[in-house]
Amino acid sequence: MRLKNLVYASSLLVSAQLISLACSFLRNVVVAREISVADFGIAAALAATLAFVEMASAISVDKILLQDPDGESDLMLGAAHFMSILRGLIIGALLYLLAWPITSLFRLHDSLWAFQLLALIPVITSFKHLDYVVMQRNMDLFPAAINASLPQALATLLVFPLVYLFPDYRAVLIIIMVIPLFNVVISHITARRRYQLFGQITVIIKMFRFAWPLMISGLLLFFVFQGEKIIIGTYYDMTMLGLYSVVFTLLILPAMMLHRLCNSIALPIVARSFHDKRSFEATCSYLVTSAILLSAIAFAGFISVGPHLLIFIFGEKFSASLPILPWIALMVCVRILRIAPSVITLAMAKPKCELFANLARLIAIPLCLLAAYLHWPIHAIAAMAFIGEFCALTAAYLFLDIPFNGRHLAVKSVKPSLLFVIFIVTTLALSQSVLFNDKITDGLLATLSALVLFFMLCFSIYNSFPEVKQLIGNLMTRQSAGP
Repeated sequence: MRLKNLVYASSLLVSAQLISLACSFLRNVVVAREISVADFGIAAALAATLAFVEMASAISVDKILLQDPDGESDLMLGAAHFMSILRGLIIGALLYLLAWPITSLFRLHDSLWAFQLLALIPVITSFKHLDYVVMQRNMDLFPAAINASLPQALATLLVFPLVYLFPDYRAVLIIIMVIPLFNVVISHITARRRYQLFGQITVIIKMFRFAWPLMISGLLLFFVFQGEKIIIGTYYDMTMLGLYSVVFTLLILPAMMLHRLCNSIALPIVARSFHDKRSFEATCSYLVTSAILLSAIAFAGFISVGPHLLIFIFGEKFSASLPILPWIALMVCVRILRIAPSVITLAMAKPKCELFANLARLIAIPLCLLAAYLHWPIHAIAAMAFIGEFCALTAAYLFLDIPFNGRHLAVKSVKPSLLFVIFIVTTLALSQSVLFNDKITDGLLATLSALVLFFMLCFSIYNSFPEVKQLIGNLMTRQSAGP
């Protein structure tokens, strides 16, 4: 396939994913402004419950169709449909049975019916036509882009009348139920082959063998992404869960967008350079330094603009969540740093590094449980989540088995990393001092100090990484030479 067509196809799918994220964020904003903080917490509990069962039973039939040599055959597609329906029925039954203990856990007995209705969602989703997945094998990504973005866009249009008719968590429940319905309808519209079911036992066994590690990984990812929310909903109340969720929703969006962009743009570049030691070392250096700078910029933005943006977007009723913001900002900042080792390990086809990082991230769960048991304030939970992310980052680099001298990359990263930590700590301290002082001069001094530290960080990266210095030198030479 021509490079131009490949870039176009990839950018199309990335754009669709970004549209999907943006629609999800916009829905959260509309809902959060129109319903109470406690109702927003119940909505978060509903989403976490659905995510638990979905991730714990993820057989990822789409990955099987993309990975298997026979994934394009009618037999494999029909078997994938059969497996999808089987999974959907099992998950639906499990969700219905778990509704009572979950509502008891969250002390939401009056909302039992809502958790029982969640059981319909996996059943509806299971009838999706997977032909658009098979089309991706030939880089025909337009149907996949439509399936990723259009249901989210339609659901976003519905959110406005729904919050008017149901100004509580029922609006969210209806939204998360209509999205899979749109998914199913659009998947059948974009399909080019007839919908078929095949239950050939050898193919089913083959799919299960492929799927069971992904199911374990999915369960692990649930605790990585939803663990703190479950603990807050259990040990605190729905209001606290709503406060935590709204800050997390605001700050996690840039990190998710950056991760998806890097997976789509940087991953192919790093993978292509894998067999050339010098080229691979250079691309890894670019990726690591980019992650450091992006994380620094994101943190500065979160701390300086985040509190005002949160109140402006979600409303004054969420002002009680401001003490949580710096800790979640730190957590998201570390998660952005993790993008570099994540992309590098995927490029080398060694996913164990990411698995070890997620295992290390689980240390946050007992820490959060301890904080909740001791009745510490809610921002302590976010602080424990930050510690978990830091442990995950450390594990990601410790287990990053790169073919060239990995220690060389680590040595080059020492000075920029130290300056990065100084920048983060100083920016956080200055922002807190300005928060309790309304003097304009103090704000200007804090901004100037942060800018000086950021330029020092950039200069340190320039001096520490010869590849970056050479790249900048080449760009400046080309610019001075003219067209």
